Amino acid sequence: MAAVHHSWTEQAEGNEKPPRSVTLFTVPLFHVFGLFMLLGAVLLADTVLFLEMFDFKEMLRAVEKYKVTDMPVSPPLVVAFVKSDLTKKYDLSSLEGLGCGGAPLGKDVSERFKEKFPKVLLVQVCSLCFIVQTPNPKY
Repeated sequence: MAAVHHSWTEQAEGNEKPPRSVTLFTVPLFHVFGLFMLLGAVLLADTVLFLEMFDFKEMLRAVEKYKVTDMPVSPPLVVAFVKSDLTKKYDLSSLEGLGCGGAPLGKDVSERFKEKFPKVLLVQVCSLCFIVQTPNPKY
């Protein structure tokens, strides 16, 4: 924490506050992906937002109102971003990155997202579980 704080205070000029990320959580925290993303946000001292109950329109409203910069999301939410016209009704310009995990994201959906939101970095987070193939067929 001290290293992060020192880094931010070095970057700040005068009385200007150092930049901080605002992360909106749409993934369940009981899933390993959500838990690890939350731990990362806490370690970076991000402002963390939660919705009482997920609603796509409310999520878009929160992104606009709180100037959300980052979001851990699941593939179905990326599909909703791509297909929904509601995204045009809200100012989503603060979004910098989406970390997609919990399941694989199709290449076509990823490309369509990048076309619609060229300034938002979409990163597919690899599974935190690994399948180990042993050479011994007995196992």
